[in-house]
Amino acid sequence: MILLPDLSGLDEAAKDALIRAQALQIASLVERISELEARLGGPPKTPDNSSIPPSKGQKPNRAERRAVARRKGARAARG
Repeated sequence: MILLPDLSGLDEAAKDALIRAQALQIASLVERISELEARLGGPPKTPDNSSIPPSKGQKPNRAERRAVARRKGARAARG
């Protein structure tokens, strides 16, 4: 729940200052939201395009891993 300040004790100048301060804060937050939304549209982070270690990357499914292992001449994984 958001607690609103008591405005009854404020004069017109104080209320105007409060409105200006809130308008600046709203503008700042809108700009931050725009930046975050723009980052959402970017490519996902992978070991190829970021500092994520290779072990955290997406791994191929089991069938693809077996096929690659056979092509390289390695023994098939057991399990």
